Amino acid sequence: MAAIAAFQFNRSRTFPSDLYQPPVTIVKPLHGVEGHTYKALDSFCRQDYPVFQIIFAVRSGNDPAVSLAQRLIRHYPDLDLSLVVDDRVWGANNKVNNMANALQSAKYPIYVLADSDIYVQPNYLTRILQPLQDDRVGLVTTMYRTRPSCWIAAFEALATSTEFFPSVLLARQLEGMAFAFGATVVIRHEVLEAFGGLPLISHYLADDFKLGDCTAKAGYRVVLSDYVVDHALTTNSFKAMVLHQLRWARGNRFSRPVGTFGLLFTYGTVSSFLLVVLSHGSPVALLLLVLTWGLRYFLGWMVGIRLLRDQPAARLLWLAPFRDLLSFLVWLTSWFGSVAVWNNRKLILSPGGRITEVASPPLS
Repeated sequence: MAAIAAFQFNRSRTFPSDLYQPPVTIVKPLHGVEGHTYKALDSFCRQDYPVFQIIFAVRSGNDPAVSLAQRLIRHYPDLDLSLVVDDRVWGANNKVNNMANALQSAKYPIYVLADSDIYVQPNYLTRILQPLQDDRVGLVTTMYRTRPSCWIAAFEALATSTEFFPSVLLARQLEGMAFAFGATVVIRHEVLEAFGGLPLISHYLADDFKLGDCTAKAGYRVVLSDYVVDHALTTNSFKAMVLHQLRWARGNRFSRPVGTFGLLFTYGTVSSFLLVVLSHGSPVALLLLVLTWGLRYFLGWMVGIRLLRDQPAARLLWLAPFRDLLSFLVWLTSWFGSVAVWNNRKLILSPGGRITEVASPPLS
């Protein structure tokens, strides 16, 4: 079913003949600096687009991202770039706090919200804004492929392109889009106002999911663009990978408990292997394993390699069943406990995906 959904999505990819290029405000929430940060932000400054504003947002003047943003502002004096340093707190999600503070300086009523680790091409804005020609469209989001920093990051990313996005395309086909991804969220000002704005979202861990969910509930369409951005992933240890995946899984569990439970039936590579073990290698079990793993590899190739053109997926696709096993164990673990670790902060999840920060113990 996921393969059919991917095929139909690929067939539906079109580009309108009349270009829609309204002025837009790009918001880049920043926290710290990594090796890829400057180049990723620089790619947004190189847009082949008539009018756009970029706001870099940080919470502290001591953040190393401040000097990086100032460097970009000096490098592009002809562009409308600005830096907002504001520590106002709207909720426990600091990324959303940054974006909400930045929007106080927005000049245009169409916002492009994108994480700091995203790379784009010069045609990015033109491509992602076309669905907004339809007034019923309130939000546009994009899929992403990964630029891993090491083999651990590449192994983590394998699940994104060959497991996660196939499930996204299937959900889009069966239920329609009611979620978004932090890689890109294009949203109209009036849509944000219709459901309470970013301060409302700041109380949730899965802010991207919540933006799409609130947009759909407000009566607007959420569109999955055919444009694919690049995402820098710097996971450098097995522990960091598990914590990252567990935060994501627990966020999904509290945001979409029914859909998250349904993932149990998607780990065919794991269940088919267990069937072979429990049946002592019966011919029927072996046949089911061959069919299941064959379909798994086909789907990984179709979405990860053919649709997303993800290079790590092309190199590591043979490891997909082992990656599925780790995903299954993370999924299983996510049902126990309610703590998510994000940027060295411990957050407690509650029903609906709301978060509260665990206060650090006082120094003695």
